[in-house]
Amino acid sequence: MKSNLKDFALNRKVCFPMGDQAEESVACILSWKPDYLYGYASLLLEAAALVDKQSLRFMPPKCVICTAETIMPAQKEYLTAVFKAPVVEEYGATEFDIVAFECGTGHRHFVNPWLVVRESYGSLLVSDVSRKSTSFINYDIGDSGMIKDSECTVIGGTHYLAALEGRTIHRFAYIDPETRFHSVDLGYAMNEYQCMENEVFSFRIIQSEFGAIDLYISSVPSNGPVSLQQFIQNSIREKTGRDIVVNVFVGEKSVELAEKSYFVQRIRETASGVVLT
Repeated sequence: MKSNLKDFALNRKVCFPMGDQAEESVACILSWKPDYLYGYASLLLEAAALVDKQSLRFMPPKCVICTAETIMPAQKEYLTAVFKAPVVEEYGATEFDIVAFECGTGHRHFVNPWLVVRESYGSLLVSDVSRKSTSFINYDIGDSGMIKDSECTVIGGTHYLAALEGRTIHRFAYIDPETRFHSVDLGYAMNEYQCMENEVFSFRIIQSEFGAIDLYISSVPSNGPVSLQQFIQNSIREKTGRDIVVNVFVGEKSVELAEKSYFVQRIRETASGVVLT
């Protein structure tokens, strides 16, 4: 209900371009004739692939906005060709909302006047000068990047984000080589479980083989690891209609200590399919 009310207030509709109803979902959104398409780069590419494959007819939007994940120039060109609209990147953070936005000439300008963004040894640090009670000073977002100056003043100031690393587009979990889902569904399931049980613990998820994930948690859930295991498995089954094995490890640290994301994918996509790394 809350999500529906929010979508109504913002005059938006939500599309899920994966699963059995993916084509219908994408077609429904395009029939709405949206002015803008906004979402994760990986999911926009999934939607574009469906539009391309099924030759869906639609009125082109004014702009396609990619957020949260890195997208390559070739992938942006593909989105532009399929949706017949310019594609721009938005860079934001949960703590600060929008930080940078790409102009028509390709510069990711810092557009929030209340944010001071600087680079320190390759890491991006952000300070919010508008928060008097809970100000963030030199807050490490967790991404690495490079800040440069230009003569471009299309939007924001002349400083822009010239390079960005940290979050990548490889954020899919695989049930088999042909069936995959976005790892954010795992994050949502973990969040829902902790809210339902009124408890909080840190976690990390690693996938090294098809049809199974390793879930590392910092402490034992109040109802035991099996309850968490079954909850995640049921949640993914509801999303995909397929089963995935969840192996729960309590109190064990995963070897991916340098990884900032909660999800680590060891299965790498290639042009010819999927291979293990």
